[in-house]
Amino acid sequence: MFEIPIEFFRAIPSSALFPLFILFLGIGDYSKIGVVFYGGFLIMIINSYYGALPTKEKQDRINMLRSFGANSYQIFKLSILRDAMPNISAGIRVCISLAFVLVVVTEMFLGSNRGLGKLLYDLYLQYKIPEMYAVIITLGSIGFLSNQIYILLERKVIFWSKH
Repeated sequence: MFEIPIEFFRAIPSSALFPLFILFLGIGDYSKIGVVFYGGFLIMIINSYYGALPTKEKQDRINMLRSFGANSYQIFKLSILRDAMPNISAGIRVCISLAFVLVVVTEMFLGSNRGLGKLLYDLYLQYKIPEMYAVIITLGSIGFLSNQIYILLERKVIFWSKH
């Protein structure tokens, strides 16, 4: 039931919807948040869905939990969510990178007054190439460090997953 609308909206780039976000949320932080949320929401839905799909092992675990008297919440927590966590985590990693891209692009083109995207665009317009590359390197470093911090967190939280 949800496959067609999810695939339809997933095919629409977030940047193509800038005018709609400005129209409904105004120029400023709310429209930036809306663009980032839209960009990551469907990725998370799809990864969560594929992580929660039934498998033989998962069904055996659910049957075992039922035979021990587990309720629906316990079955969800101990079997379905546990098996879906690596897929959900992969979706989060993709969304972290996508969020940086979308925030920078929205700061560049949605009339932002501050942010690295605004600074990058201003430096581009002023033809200050060395400073522009410094901002690009800063953005890359922030993205890399965010990913590395998330990987450390992932190893602590999802310790049963294969890395």
